[in-house]
Amino acid sequence: KLVLFLEGRHNAVIKELEREMKRAAGKEEFEKAALIRDKITNLKKILTYQEMATRVRGDRDAIAFFRDEKEAFVQVFFVRSGKIIGREGFFLANTRYETDSQVMTSFVKQFYDSAMVIPPMILLQHPIEDRLVINNWIKSKAQHAVNITVPAQGPKKELIDMVANNAKQGLESIRFKLVSHGAIQNEVLGDLKNLLNLNSVPHRIEGYDISNLGGRMAVGSMVVFEQGKPSSSRYRRFRIKTVEGPDDYSMLKEVISRRFKHGELSADPEWKTLPDLVLIDGGKGQLCAVLDVISSEIADRVSFISLAKENEEIFTTHSASPVVLPKNSQVLQLLQRVRDEAHRFAIGYHRVVREKKHFESLLDKVEGIGTKRKKALIKQFGSLEGIRQASQEQIAKVQCISPELARRIKMAI
Repeated sequence: KLVLFLEGRHNAVIKELEREMKRAAGKEEFEKAALIRDKITNLKKILTYQEMATRVRGDRDAIAFFRDEKEAFVQVFFVRSGKIIGREGFFLANTRYETDSQVMTSFVKQFYDSAMVIPPMILLQHPIEDRLVINNWIKSKAQHAVNITVPAQGPKKELIDMVANNAKQGLESIRFKLVSHGAIQNEVLGDLKNLLNLNSVPHRIEGYDISNLGGRMAVGSMVVFEQGKPSSSRYRRFRIKTVEGPDDYSMLKEVISRRFKHGELSADPEWKTLPDLVLIDGGKGQLCAVLDVISSEIADRVSFISLAKENEEIFTTHSASPVVLPKNSQVLQLLQRVRDEAHRFAIGYHRVVREKKHFESLLDKVEGIGTKRKKALIKQFGSLEGIRQASQEQIAKVQCISPELARRIKMAI
């Protein structure tokens, strides 16, 4: 059957499977019949995908997501020479306060930061922020022209709609797994301890990452997973204070030093609670850099590992060689969720810092705007985009903003 399918004789394969299903049902082998039925459904789905791909010529990545109130699932289809050669899915936690464009922007930056192959065209479900900047960055990584587009109609739009539908199914599937019995999650945490030779079962995992633009406006993130699930109320973020220029190692050192210094000096119980496991986004170099600033007391109580994107290698303090787990390993998938969440949270905070800087630089050009009035505007409208959308009359209602000053602000932005 496999040979027939690969030769393109799809209908013959499906008809043969349908005959097998009927024979199994006739013998009251209902479980076998159900399995064959599922195979037929999956084959028909694959044929639908491939038929769609033939109408979208050339090499493309198609990216779309489905979201609910709290989470999102992103699906990426890889189309090469008019055929879908693969797909990947990514679960994003805590997207409640992000717009569709912000979710897409964060994902595109994260995904193409480690992509091995970048096609000449990327199809997106939603537009991204800073499109020209990101487009130029992807172009420099790909070393060829890359067109990022949001199709509005035609075969490309149909392909994106199909990818979005797959994302919906992916979110439903992963949500079912996440609400599975707690014993399964405990088993995964136990496996994590044993596979990586950790000090203890990692009931609390903290993930760290850095985000910056050529060393400018650098920030760090700390995300917390408890019992294998994200605990967003315990997330923390850091503005980098001591490092100049693009030096991720030193930035990680600063963030980790400040986190554990808070643990020693702060009265806040959240800082006092130590993690069982710290996960660094990066490779062996990043892990070694962090260990340089960790006291022996902390090292005895907390396990430290890093997860490198390119080959998903896990570096630990117990071995010079990385640990490589199967892609379907639940332990690896948990670590990937922590790593990706730290990356997403860092990118989101960096975007906030960048927007605030841009906002302040624009208002600096307006005579009569000082620190107090900037804070009043941010408090009222939340962001530069919020001020842009506000009317001149709405701006004039802000404390200390006169109608004439409101007019100058609208002209400046």
